[in-house]
Amino acid sequence: MDVAEDDRLMTAAKLGDLDGIAVLFEKYHQPLLGFFRRLSGQAQLSEDLAQETFWRILRYRKSYDPRRSFRAWMYQIARNVMNDHGRKTTRAGRIFDDRSSEEAELRARSASDVSGEVERSDRAELLRTALSQLPLEKREVIVLCRFEELPQAEIARMLGCSVGALKVRLFRALKDLKDVFVELGGEPAL
Repeated sequence: MDVAEDDRLMTAAKLGDLDGIAVLFEKYHQPLLGFFRRLSGQAQLSEDLAQETFWRILRYRKSYDPRRSFRAWMYQIARNVMNDHGRKTTRAGRIFDDRSSEEAELRARSASDVSGEVERSDRAELLRTALSQLPLEKREVIVLCRFEELPQAEIARMLGCSVGALKVRLFRALKDLKDVFVELGGEPAL
């Protein structure tokens, strides 16, 4: 399914044909889980936030603008869901648990792997830890640009800035990520 098909399905959903939402859910459920996992580090929370995102897509389908891509609109909703969750949970304490069950499983598996695999998984774990220590705004820019690979113009529109400002934000976020990575013991060649 291509971008035009996504937009067609969402436009049909906006007009009342809800079958397309199920197709879009199937296509984008895993990418949304990945987006939220990279931001939160928690599998169950990621599932909950992805479900909330699709609930809002259904609820606010009439506000969809067919001149914008569905994917960009979906990630804007996902950002809002993440920010809403952050506001709710910040009052109660820390949002992100650096020692998620996924990371614990990775550490347990790594103990029995060969040294090269251990080194790669340790580096990946260190990178996830470094990413989790950045402020949400910086994590978000890195995840949208490097992992979700959205076009910079769409990301800039989501963040309410110019493409030039987005590039500056990404540069600064990557520099901060590198600094945290090195502080945690990673090699500086990030």
